[in-house]
Amino acid sequence: MTTIECVNDSSIENKNVKDVYESIANHFDNTRLYKWSWVSEFLNSLKHNANVYDIGCGNGRNMINNNCINLNFTGIDNCENFVKLCKSKNLNVINANMIAIPLKSNSADAILCIAVFHHLESKENRVKALLEMKRLIKTGGKIMLSVWSINQPQKTRRSFNNYGNNIVLYNKFGTIYERFYYIYKIDELHQLFTLCGLTIADYKYDCGNEIFTLIKTL
Repeated sequence: MTTIECVNDSSIENKNVKDVYESIANHFDNTRLYKWSWVSEFLNSLKHNANVYDIGCGNGRNMINNNCINLNFTGIDNCENFVKLCKSKNLNVINANMIAIPLKSNSADAILCIAVFHHLESKENRVKALLEMKRLIKTGGKIMLSVWSINQPQKTRRSFNNYGNNIVLYNKFGTIYERFYYIYKIDELHQLFTLCGLTIADYKYDCGNEIFTLIKTL
């Protein structure tokens, strides 16, 4: 996997995120079978029958195999092929962009946003996405948000030379796909959360992921 620098371009989120995932959805589904342990821990901490929104749910792996607890999941993804995959697994999912989700305010007990927020190219969309999560989450609810870190372990075979915009090159069966990532500085994320009225309740780093648990500031 190779990383190259990327300039600002408003079309990036379609060309280098959505369109790429439309092309690789089936391969992604075959290779992303299990959830991270810290996602499982978060879900197992929730009350029974909690309403959980998985924003950027992908193939739905975080919404299945929750053995110890009964949760009501709604997946949200703007990739039509991911939505089709989720529906084929009888998962509750809607096709929507994370900056405008057609669900009721104060309706989620918890929100997952796993490895999605780093695909937003503009600060405007980052703010919109965070404000949308704040709108959806109930008072006292929790948001788990993760992004890729600039500090990547060698075993992941990915590396970033700079913060900010990056294009990661993937070779899948002889086809090169260029996927966009924005690599955040930690203080930049803190500022965004504060700007949008979200407070950090917990933080951890694991295997190249910066992981935040957020709550709504009253």
